[in-house]
Amino acid sequence: MCTKNQQFLSYLCQKHPRATVTVLMKISYLIDWVSVNKYGTQITNYEYKRYLYGPFDDAIYKDLNVLTTKKILTANTEYTSVLSHK
Repeated sequence: MCTKNQQFLSYLCQKHPRATVTVLMKISYLIDWVSVNKYGTQITNYEYKRYLYGPFDDAIYKDLNVLTTKKILTANTEYTSVLSHK
C-alpha cells in the first residue's frame, strides 16, 4: 500500500511521464502552495526547504525510491533521471 504522498507522486508521473525529479519537486511545491492559499492546508506532508534550484524535500526522493522499488514507477537515466508511470 502506498502513502498519500506516494500516490500523489504516482499521479504526477502519470500526468507528466517524462518529468525529472527537479520538475516533480517544483510541481509538488506549487500544488501545495496553491492548496494552502485556497484551502489553508497542503495536499502532501512534505516540508519544503529553500534550495539553490528551487523547493526541496528529501522525502520526495525517498518516496520516489519506494515507488521504483515497488515497480510502480520506472527510472530512465539516459541523460537525466526521468521517472515514468508503468
